[in-house]
Amino acid sequence: MVAEARRRGLRVTFQIIEPQSDGFSVDPDRQSAEVGDHWIVWAAEPERVGTVRLLVSEKRLAKNPVTGD
Repeated sequence: MVAEARRRGLRVTFQIIEPQSDGFSVDPDRQSAEVGDHWIVWAAEPERVGTVRLLVSEKRLAKNPVTGD
């Protein structure tokens, strides 16, 4: 997703989420962690004009913690 966003001329930021049984939480202290290519993108949302925020976690789950699907 990062490559596609950049191909479209968008800047990319990340929000690292912690999947929970009933959704997800965000740990502000973890936001500076390095996000690897193997991380899972659960959702994308506009941050500001020309920038997309990707909600990511290092762990893959059976259901999307953002949408519940």
